[in-house]
Amino acid sequence: GGEAWVETPALRACLLAMAEDHASGAHLCLVGAAGGGKSALAHRFGAAFGYRVRTVPLYRDLTSHDLLQRRTLDTAGNTGWRDSPLVEAALAGDLCVLDGIHRLRPDGLASLHQLLLDGEATLHDGTRLLRAGHFDALRERLGLTAQQLADSCSVRRVHPSFRVVALAQPPSPTDRWLSSDLLPLFAWHELPPIGEGEMADWLPPPCP
Repeated sequence: GGEAWVETPALRACLLAMAEDHASGAHLCLVGAAGGGKSALAHRFGAAFGYRVRTVPLYRDLTSHDLLQRRTLDTAGNTGWRDSPLVEAALAGDLCVLDGIHRLRPDGLASLHQLLLDGEATLHDGTRLLRAGHFDALRERLGLTAQQLADSCSVRRVHPSFRVVALAQPPSPTDRWLSSDLLPLFAWHELPPIGEGEMADWLPPPCP
């Protein structure tokens, strides 16, 4: 989103806690009310670690196909697959901000589970993504370059710097989206509400 970053002691503490989880290799999820600064904090986190940030807005009818690859049609009428920003981030070692994880359907969750928890995934065009250690071991065993392995075996390497920061609104009695399947995917951080003394820093100046 377009939220501006205004650092408060509470947000600074949250950023430090995120940095500790990042160092352990975890993906992160920020939970907080709409307009509470989640997107700004995610982008601040990315800037602090020198990441290129790719944002993916999630919506309820997003399918697992859309989350990983989109079907394309060229000028000759041939169909193909194009990697999603999530997959592009995984290959390049970027930070992917998944905005609205609370809207994700179960089939989309299954795709995320494979990539974030296992560090690997099978794409719709048959390509396999392997975590860096597995990919490097396979490449050495076969005596191939990374490009040869991709071309001959449709296997590609997930960059070890790849991280996801998911953004979510808190669960409610009418939207109990937080499931046992989702919990292991992330290190969870609750965004602190903006205190009354800090609210003035977030509000635009009054009109003259």
